[in-house]
Amino acid sequence: MATLSVSDSDIKVTNAALSLIGIPPIVSFVESSATADAANRAYADTLEGVLSMYPWRFAQENTELVRVLDEPPYPWEGFYQLPTKAKNVRNVFVDGNKTKFDIYGRLVAVMVQETSPAKVTAVYSRMVNPSEWPGYFREAFIMRLASRLALPLTMDFDLSNQYDQRSANMLRFAKSTDAQGRTQSKLDTKAFIRARRTGGR
Repeated sequence: MATLSVSDSDIKVTNAALSLIGIPPIVSFVESSATADAANRAYADTLEGVLSMYPWRFAQENTELVRVLDEPPYPWEGFYQLPTKAKNVRNVFVDGNKTKFDIYGRLVAVMVQETSPAKVTAVYSRMVNPSEWPGYFREAFIMRLASRLALPLTMDFDLSNQYDQRSANMLRFAKSTDAQGRTQSKLDTKAFIRARRTGGR
């Protein structure tokens, strides 16, 4: 197996996956080659799929939501706007307490009246740059991307299935490693205060 490159760029991560299936590296996603075209089509979708399949702790973000004027369907009492970077809403909180919700496109419906001063916040998965990935996720993702690129670039079904199985095993390990953190049962409202004071850091 090729040595995995410790990389902070999408291209280097992609090239690590390409090396596993014996394909030469690319310079960019927009270069004129079948490899770049396949990588360009596979990378973002594969990353979004892997990030959405599990509440990875490093990809979770808390954000206070803004109420919109749109009327939600019965029985919901309020619509709140999701950030564009939110990919999978995991939990919604009203004044720090977990609440029921439903998703309508980019809007979250909750049981909060228009006159209520309550703060509505959401915990969701976001697209994360390679520089923010822990090692266990990086290795699992590279293996998954290799499985997605193997078939269109090599036409080798056995190779594609081989890396698909390997990626499934590595993702199970990655989930187990990631799950060692504590489960969040109540929103840490102090995190918002810290974020404001430090400029979001």
